[in-house]
Amino acid sequence: MLPRTKLTRRSLLAAGAVAVAAGPLARQLPARRYDRDGRRAYEALVDALAQDGRLPHSAGASDRFAALYRDALPRRRAEIDEVLDALAAAGIERRPPTDRLRLLHKWADEGAGRRVLAARALALAAASHGPADRPLTVTL
Repeated sequence: MLPRTKLTRRSLLAAGAVAVAAGPLARQLPARRYDRDGRRAYEALVDALAQDGRLPHSAGASDRFAALYRDALPRRRAEIDEVLDALAAAGIERRPPTDRLRLLHKWADEGAGRRVLAARALALAAASHGPADRPLTVTL
C-alpha cells in the first residue's frame, strides 16, 4: 500500500510555480553540445582547408574550437550548430579534401542562404586559428 501524502494549497502553489519557472529556464539551456558528429565535421573542414594551404596545419584546433563553443552565448551556439549540422548532413567527413572544398564552392555559388552558410563555415574554421578578437581570415 502506498503511503498517504497530504496535499496542501501551499504545496500545490509551490509545484505550480516551479513548473512555470522551468519552461523559460529549459529554453535557455543549449539544445545540444559540440558533439561527436559536429567535431568530425569541424575537423574535416579544417583539414581540407589546411591541406589546400588556406589554413595553417594546427594540432588541437578542434579542442580550441570546443573551448570557444563552450564560452559562446546560446544564440551563437545555435548558429554554430546550424553550420555543423549542415556540414554533417552533407557528409563532409566522408568526402576527400578536394570534394569538401567543392562543397563549399557549390554552396557559395548557390547564393542567398547557402552562401551565408559557406561563409559561416569558413569563419568557424578560422576561429580556432588566431586571437578571439582577430581570428584568421579564410577565403575560398
